[in-house]
Amino acid sequence: GAALDRVGPRRLVERDAQIVLTKVADPIRATAGEPLLYRIIVHNLGPSNADNVVVTDLFPAEFSVEAVASNSGLCTALPCTLSVMEPGDQERIEVLGRVDGSAVGSITNTAVVTAATPLNPLSVLTATVVSPINIVADLDMRLDSSPTAGAGLTATISARVTNQGPSLAINPSVWITLPAGATLLSTEVPSGWNVLPPVGNVVQITTAQVLT
Repeated sequence: GAALDRVGPRRLVERDAQIVLTKVADPIRATAGEPLLYRIIVHNLGPSNADNVVVTDLFPAEFSVEAVASNSGLCTALPCTLSVMEPGDQERIEVLGRVDGSAVGSITNTAVVTAATPLNPLSVLTATVVSPINIVADLDMRLDSSPTAGAGLTATISARVTNQGPSLAINPSVWITLPAGATLLSTEVPSGWNVLPPVGNVVQITTAQVLT
């Protein structure tokens, strides 16, 4: 008789990948004007390959990216396409940048990962880091007197204030203590600076400006 080809039942093969995204900041507390490092890890827990994996990062306006690198060498900028991640694969991405010197409060940074492969509901596709901001401004003041103060003489005292950073100095104030027995005759300050009435022999000079 005629030979018959027997075809078994067809099975639908489904793919399923569990992607977990984590992110940390180093240091935990950022300093305005100083470097900050973000570490991003993308891990495929399987059981299937994850195709067309893309990592993006929503950097805060107060953060300037200086360099991006990863263990595979695929990520030199963000967004970054990792192509195929097999089960167990990890991509470790480091983003080095600098916090703006005017940053205050905290900065929030969120990374997001997507894939073309259907992902397990247990996948973690976003990671957010909130970094509190330290403000550290190193103010240097130089005083000069011409001529050197002496009994019965009129002297001009000059003060020069410099911010050595790394952060901006917001609303700085200067206190100058006059020699005992000295009398303040007049003052001359830059625009935006104000001289408060002396308290004893102490003169305070304030401003609402920001010293860079």
